[in-house]
Amino acid sequence: MSSPSLLAFALTAAALLGVPGPSNALVAYYGMANGPRALLQTVSAVFFGYAFVVIALVLWLGEWLIAHESISKALRLTCAIYLVKLSLDIWKDSEKMQLQNADDGASIQPFRKVFAVTLMNPKGLIGGLVLIPGFLQQKPPVFAAWQAISVFLAMAAVITAVYTLVGAMASSKAGPNRLSIAISKLSALTIFGFACVMVAK
Repeated sequence: MSSPSLLAFALTAAALLGVPGPSNALVAYYGMANGPRALLQTVSAVFFGYAFVVIALVLWLGEWLIAHESISKALRLTCAIYLVKLSLDIWKDSEKMQLQNADDGASIQPFRKVFAVTLMNPKGLIGGLVLIPGFLQQKPPVFAAWQAISVFLAMAAVITAVYTLVGAMASSKAGPNRLSIAISKLSALTIFGFACVMVAK
């Protein structure tokens, strides 16, 4: 892609990835629970989660998945069930915050759950099935495809870092009080909302 189109693609990807969603809500929650030390795990989990989905869709599975709608629906249902369970777990954790010290979140290891949620994030499907193919158009060179994928993943890493640090700053200012609890509950509700949307489609 040319420089102007690459810039337009980067801005579009940033807009898509920056909208609050399940991954962003979860990394903000872990940023609040663990502070800045969560940054490496959240960024790497989102990066590799989106990389797995986007590379598979753009280079191999995109057309096949579109052609098999029943499989797509089954995948969406499975993802929705997992997101509902995760939202309930986070909601329960937010209730425990009222009785626990903020340092109790230090043992939380976010990589596994953030990676799993990112695999199921609808933004990965939009990026791999719509956004990247739309900018590449018909039968792009392999280099152009990898270039677009790299930009998408770079934007995902930057935005994940921002959400994690925002959560960490909210926690450092608020401690285990109403703001911390509100952020956790908002994260849970956001994830639950995306699960409902996935089932409704």
